[in-house]
Amino acid sequence: MVKLEGIYRGRTVLGYEVLMEDGAIPLLSNNGTKERLFDTLSPDLDLTLFLHHVNWAKENLSPDHLVFINLKPQTLIEYADEIISSIHSRVVIELREDWMSDSELQTLIQIRKDFMFLLSLDDFGRRASNIERVKALLPNFIKVDVSLLPDPPTLFKLVDLLDSLHSCHIIAEKVETEREFKMVRAAGVYLWQGWYERVLEQACQETA
Repeated sequence: MVKLEGIYRGRTVLGYEVLMEDGAIPLLSNNGTKERLFDTLSPDLDLTLFLHHVNWAKENLSPDHLVFINLKPQTLIEYADEIISSIHSRVVIELREDWMSDSELQTLIQIRKDFMFLLSLDDFGRRASNIERVKALLPNFIKVDVSLLPDPPTLFKLVDLLDSLHSCHIIAEKVETEREFKMVRAAGVYLWQGWYERVLEQACQETA
C-alpha cells in the first residue's frame, strides 16, 4: 500500500512523493514512532520497499511526472547497481542528509560520479545539515522543511545560500496554509509540497 504527496510548481503538479501507507509495516518497538521505524529499517527491507514503490509508480503514475522515492544512504551504497538499473529517468532518489556518516558521504559522492540519476536531499536544515555536503553531492533537488524555520527572513537567507550553488532546485516542504504558500513564493521558491494541496483540490472541486 502506498500514499502520494503532490509536489507542485506554483499550482501545477510537477510530480509525487511515493510513501508507505500508514500502518503498512508495524512499528519496530512498542512505543516507536515513524521516525524510529525508518531509522531502523534494514537495507534489505528498505530495498524491497523502494523497488515496490518504483514498480507501483511505473504502473500507476504518468511518465510525465517526477516520482520521488525515499531511500537510506546505506541502502544505496550496498545495492547501487540494482537500484540504478531499476529506475527510469523520472525517478528521483530521495536521501535524508542527516542519515549520512562522513564515510558514507565519500562513497555516495563516488556513486554520483559513476551513475546518472536524479537526487534529492530531504529535510535540509535538520541536525547535521552542511552546505559542504550539498556542494559535494550536487543534488538536483533540496527539500527545506518550512516548519523548522522560525521566521520568513530565515527562509530567505537559506534560499539565497542554496541559490548560490546554481545546481539544484529548492522544494519547500510542510506547506500547510495560504500564508506559508505565499511566504515561500515571496522567498523565490516555486516548488513546494505539503497539505496545502488539499486547499487546491477543494478549490478545483468548487469551481468544477
